[in-house]
Amino acid sequence: MTATERAKQINEETAARAAAEGWLGWGILVTDDAYWEASGVSTGEQLDTLLAFEEFIDSYKDTYGIKPRWLSWSDKTATEWIEGINDLRGVRDDLNEQIESDRERSQAEHEARDASVSEEEAAFDKMDLLQESLEGIRPERASQIG
Repeated sequence: MTATERAKQINEETAARAAAEGWLGWGILVTDDAYWEASGVSTGEQLDTLLAFEEFIDSYKDTYGIKPRWLSWSDKTATEWIEGINDLRGVRDDLNEQIESDRERSQAEHEARDASVSEEEAAFDKMDLLQESLEGIRPERASQIG
């Protein structure tokens, strides 16, 4: 199968899925032999590899914040790129779990700090009340009380 034949097949599958799921819009692949040949893609298998590679690149960028420009679509097979995508999803899941754990720990620390501050503020409030109540007593009388 040529890249153009595979692109047409993918376009038909996508259109059928879009109709079934009620999509409002979707992209289509180029179906021109000259375009694919100029891109270095001549077979349907190579097109599948290129598309898997493009998805890998997007997933890598979503995970690490940079595009791995040092890679080429022809470095691996489509299956290997898909395995890499699945690995990146696992990494993102792990990172998201770590972020959530850090957020929960930070919230607990913040609440503990607030509770500690509240206890200190309560102690200071008691001292202020005591000081205010003692301010009305004359110094000579205060020495007799204490």
